[in-house]
Amino acid sequence: STQSTWVLIMRQGTLEIFVQTPKGSDGQPTKRPSVLVGHKGTHRLITPKKAMSALCIFIKEKKAIYLKEHPLAKTKEVNQALTEIWKSLSSEDKQPFEDKANNDRQRYLSQIKDQPKSSESQPAPEQRKKKKKI
Repeated sequence: STQSTWVLIMRQGTLEIFVQTPKGSDGQPTKRPSVLVGHKGTHRLITPKKAMSALCIFIKEKKAIYLKEHPLAKTKEVNQALTEIWKSLSSEDKQPFEDKANNDRQRYLSQIKDQPKSSESQPAPEQRKKKKKI
């Protein structure tokens, strides 16, 4: 089971920033903490980084190699070319990337599970009244 602690890292006037430092099974903090930012009583939760798909992991790993071969390629062209390469790969070649995506999905789900529910931990932000135009 993972443990986490909310720590106040900055207080400036009425602005408070809290950081949740989730700890993995080895007791070390994970890479990306959750953060609460806002004025007193109106904190909003910044959720953990979403899980990457197998295609996104493939593109992230192969982009530098592709750019060395095609230095003038634009980002859209690189992504389209790597997507076509991904589609042509066999399921055996895709398996390592799908395993990484599955691990990332499990990381995301565990971080979401550890976060407090918005209704439990944070008061609802005050509604601003709109001025009527005359």
